[in-house]
Amino acid sequence: MNPFVEIEVTPLYSRDGMKSQGNSVRIADEESGWQEIGVVSPNYLLVHNSRVKTVVDQIAGQSQINDWKERKLFFDGRRFVYAITSDNIQAEISPGDVIRFGLIAYNSYDGSRALSVGAYAEHLICSNGMTSELYFARFTFRHHQGNISWDEQTGLAFQTVMSGSRAKLTNFAGILQ
Repeated sequence: MNPFVEIEVTPLYSRDGMKSQGNSVRIADEESGWQEIGVVSPNYLLVHNSRVKTVVDQIAGQSQINDWKERKLFFDGRRFVYAITSDNIQAEISPGDVIRFGLIAYNSYDGSRALSVGAYAEHLICSNGMTSELYFARFTFRHHQGNISWDEQTGLAFQTVMSGSRAKLTNFAGILQ
């Protein structure tokens, strides 16, 4: 499924015309036209997956590391995951057993997952993308209309996620030995 498909949010109404307290979230579907994937409150700020990818790419760009590679792009119609890694930030667990630093973002169109960006370590032997809240930071974006200052939010996310990333990866490699 295309993670960057068109989405729309529309108010819901009952049979007698009364406006519901929820909004329908629908994605464009090549076969059926539109498919409803969730109901959210009217003040829920739905963030398109393309915007989430842009934010992660902006954080990566601010890092001045130029070898970021896409590792995961997942979308099931409701939930989205985008992950990139850098070979320039690595740590060795033992000779030949390496982990590398990555950025990962989560989003949902149905309200089941908060929009967040975080750091993670990818174990190169098995590429399972181990994560640890103790060693890697995560920044959560608020899903409401008053929080649309993307430049400011992206800057805060960069500071939160990238601060001390090389040292955090080295410390994480040390506990995996």
